[in-house]
Amino acid sequence: MVGRLFSAASRLLLTVCVAVFCVAAAFAQTDPDPNSPTPILLTSPDSTRALTTFPTARGRAAKARIIGDQAFNTGSKVALYFTNVSLMPGEGANAFRVYASDGEGHFYRYPVVGLDRVAGYPDVYRATVILTDNMKFWDAPRPGDLNVYLAWRGLASNVVKLGVGATGGLKDLPGTFRRRLRPQERSPLNRQSRRARTSMAASAIAGPATA
Repeated sequence: MVGRLFSAASRLLLTVCVAVFCVAAAFAQTDPDPNSPTPILLTSPDSTRALTTFPTARGRAAKARIIGDQAFNTGSKVALYFTNVSLMPGEGANAFRVYASDGEGHFYRYPVVGLDRVAGYPDVYRATVILTDNMKFWDAPRPGDLNVYLAWRGLASNVVKLGVGATGGLKDLPGTFRRRLRPQERSPLNRQSRRARTSMAASAIAGPATA
């Protein structure tokens, strides 16, 4: 009995330590501009699920496809879209970090391996993320939604949901809100199916910009 209680207390202590580490790491980034804006992850029009695509080749053959409730596999690449940042010369993918947590209180950090501005959409960026945890405190998360946020210059974005292996199983956390594409913003997914175009047309009604 005592052994089980000790084991449970140890796991709880480790979870707290990892949580503190994640928060500290996110805010440890140096901000060269004290007036830096807070990044905002874009979401699907009708949910707090991240606006995502599979990363694709550039050029005429590129066919970005919006992903709604579909989950991504552990170890795969996913493109997240965000706005409300002003990059300095030389800032790239290594200026960003993606953090996630699951329903068991486990925390993960996914590397951003690519960053580019979406042509024709001056305020929208695309971050290519590999869904392989590089902290390695925990085993890979069980299939289901993760709460995800983007960190930049010590600033944390809104929290959104991202399905890894499956979707569902999580409630919204504080800091979770939708950010649909606004009327003046065109969808970065200009090569998409008719169904996706219909879905994105609904995003013409602006969502909240802040929590």
